[in-house]
Parts: sequence; structure tokens; C-alpha cells
Amino acid sequence: MYASYFGLQRKPFSLQPDASFIFLGRRHKLAFHLLQYGLLEETALTVITGEIGAGKTTLIQYVMENILDEVEVGVITHTHSNFGHIMRSIAGAFGIKSADADNHGLYEAFVAHIRDVYASGKRAVLVIDEAQNLSLDTLEEMRMLLNINTGEHFMLQIVLVGQPELLELLKRPELVQLVQRIGISHHLDRLDQQETLAYIRHRLRLAGATRDLFNDLACAAVHFFSSGTPRLINQLCDFSLVYAFSDDKESVTFETVCEVAETRIASGLSAYRPLPDDLTVDRLKQRLMAELYPPDRPADAPAAAPRGRASSG
Repeated sequence: MYASYFGLQRKPFSLQPDASFIFLGRRHKLAFHLLQYGLLEETALTVITGEIGAGKTTLIQYVMENILDEVEVGVITHTHSNFGHIMRSIAGAFGIKSADADNHGLYEAFVAHIRDVYASGKRAVLVIDEAQNLSLDTLEEMRMLLNINTGEHFMLQIVLVGQPELLELLKRPELVQLVQRIGISHHLDRLDQQETLAYIRHRLRLAGATRDLFNDLACAAVHFFSSGTPRLINQLCDFSLVYAFSDDKESVTFETVCEVAETRIASGLSAYRPLPDDLTVDRLKQRLMAELYPPDRPADAPAAAPRGRASSG
């Protein structure tokens, strides 16, 4: 709706994961390189965790789009606690026909497929998103799948992606043998204020923006209310552009972001960070101004210089 008004070629802040918009802040960049390293070094089991909306799925999409040619990937995005369901999902992820097969038949068909993949000079990588939903028994079955690997090289690698609850599950004593197989584990943190500023402008630039539609103070307000969570940043920026468009404004201001955030918080249907009782909007503005433009900053130094490297994907 607002795209043409602001000179944009496409929507910059969709809530759907889109690897073409990926921004690699420090922790996301490290996660990307760790995943690459794990695939190259044939790590048996990799675990990536992060809070809701931290960008895990987008990162996995980006990795899968830039994966090695000699790797066949199967991705499961909907998990179930029952292994019969997950085994059927695994078979489906690799295109294995399984209409009439029972659990044992599915397993045997999967093992045969993995061996065929290996014989063709490739390796298989199974990616399970939302892995915190798996039961203890199902996670233990993941270890059994890794037993397909024999000899010097791995035929199958598994990447578990999930919310922090996955880490708590993996700490259970029943899963000690599975944990011993973990070669790489990484937790995605939220973006800091400087990365949030860079993230917003990165996505706007990819959407076709030729000028800054959010000033520094507006970006800082987005970071405050979103706590640096990418999904909440997208939501808040999207609605802020709608508000600015509705008010015939040329750009998004601090006041626009605060109006959107406070309206959503008042509805009770928001995950935004509310203002504490001792902090008014005016005092928040003063605090963010002090953070963006500290008194000891040289006059010619840029405000909130982004630390994360942006990638166009």
C-alpha cells in the first residue's frame, strides 16, 4: 500500500522469513559460518537456538540456498512428538515414497536412500526446525539415525533448530549420548541498537529506498520497543510506515514509532517492550538522544555506526 508512496519496489518488512533480505549481524554471521564449517567438516549434529523471532528460519533458508552442490538437504518445518509422525516427515523431506509403509519400513527406506545418496558422491543433511517440540524419545531416535554413519565419512548430518527450550531438553540425562554427538552449538542473540539501525536501512535499501525513511532516533525507538528481535523490528517498522503514509509524512519519526508501539501495547496483543513506570516518552527520547549522540563523540563522527556486516543474500 505504501510502497510506491515511499519509492519502494517491494515490501521491506514482511513477517515471513525471506532469505533475500537477510542481515548478518555479528551473532548471525557467526552462526552462518559455524553452519558452513559444520557442513564442510561433516559434523554429525549441529544445534542452533534462539528466541522466537530471532531469525533462525531465515538463517537456515539462507544457508540452504548457499549450500554445497554435493549435499542433498531434507527440511522439516513442522515437528511432532511422536516418532512415527517425524519418521514419515523425514521420509517426505527426502522425497521417499511412504504411503503404505510402517515405521520400520520408513526407516529401512530412509537408510537405503541415504546410502544411495552417499554412493552418488553426496552427503545428506536433515534440518529439523522447531526442534524444541520433539519428545525425549524422538530426540533419542535422532541418535539412532546418526548410527547410519559408518566408516571414515558421514553419510548423514543433522541440524536441530529451535527455541531455548531445546537446550533444556538436551540437558536431560536420558540424552547424554545424543549430546556427545553435538559438534557445533550456537545461540542467536537479539540485535543491539547499532545493528538494528543497520538492519532497518539494509532492508529498506534492498526494497529500493534511495533515502533514509527512518532517522536515527526512529531506529533507536524501534530497537527499544522490539528489544532487537528481528520479527518485532519488522512488525513495528511495517506499521510505522503505514502510519507515516496515512499522515502524509515523508519519513518515519521517533513520534511515529512511539505512537505505533503504545497503541499496540495498549491493545494487549503485543510483545513489544512497554515503557517502565518511571520513563515517559519525552525521557525516552532524551535517553536515546544521549546514546546516539554522546557529548564526547567527535563532531564529524557518524551516529550509531553499524557493527554488523549486511549481506544481500
